[in-house]
Amino acid sequence: MQTKSLISSLALSACLAACGGGNEQPSMSEAGAGAISDATQSEAKAAPVSCPPEISNPASSFDGPVDDILGIKPGMSLEDVSEILACHNQSFTAEFDDNFFARPVGMSMEAREVAHYTDFERCSEYDLLGRDCREPRSREHIRLALTGFEGEEQVVGIWRMRGWDMGEEPTMEAILSGLTGKYGEPTEVKNSGSRRMITWAFDPRGRLIKDTSYSGPGCHRNVSARMLDGSSFETQCGSTIEVYISGGLENDLLVSALHIASLNQADLVRARTAFEEEYAARDAARQAEEAASSQTEVDL
Repeated sequence: MQTKSLISSLALSACLAACGGGNEQPSMSEAGAGAISDATQSEAKAAPVSCPPEISNPASSFDGPVDDILGIKPGMSLEDVSEILACHNQSFTAEFDDNFFARPVGMSMEAREVAHYTDFERCSEYDLLGRDCREPRSREHIRLALTGFEGEEQVVGIWRMRGWDMGEEPTMEAILSGLTGKYGEPTEVKNSGSRRMITWAFDPRGRLIKDTSYSGPGCHRNVSARMLDGSSFETQCGSTIEVYISGGLENDLLVSALHIASLNQADLVRARTAFEEEYAARDAARQAEEAASSQTEVDL
């Protein structure tokens, strides 16, 4: 079962405003994200009354490097982010699943861990195996990694995919210029045919990491721009922005798809660890209360 809620507000922003100008897992080691599960889903927050929304819960890392995507920064509350996205695209719907973080051994947790915002009907888990369904290229899909109890969730990672059909593709030069103009000098740039991979990696103090050798910190290698590819996180790593750009369908000077991710690795690990500890404490209290009220005399 999939639960959806319509998010209403302003129309979709233009290419450069979206990816350059105001724009743009986990276990404690590795995480992947799959299709929607039936286990933990509920409706997203209703649309805001006015735009731009007033952000009520600024994140502690706001003074660090530029790391937002569409104005969404790691550390924001899901409530604030829902309002931002409502103002970004009036056609977005929200869906939730619970299969992003690896669970502690022996702990059965009920929590929303991924929020999907899309303006199209997503493929089912069955379809994602390669049958019958292909998600539209010229649409937008935003995934948020969440931690916290329902209604109190914090966004600890943002992934955005934006695609364009032939005839609508922006230029590679415009995308690259917009990204470097916003995020600054990157840690690493890789070119592979018509594809570009760009990383901005910072230490927890907000200093750009320039050492990309395997003897240096691995912060720039941990995060994938495509959430389904999985990522890992380390406490010695700070803000990380990862970009994957696909060239045009028939022209390498154009762009058919932009994938971008942003998170703070150290903050994510700390937030998730704190949530797991609080969840375990509440669950232990629940079990003790149930045991205290249970029958104490048994015929043997």
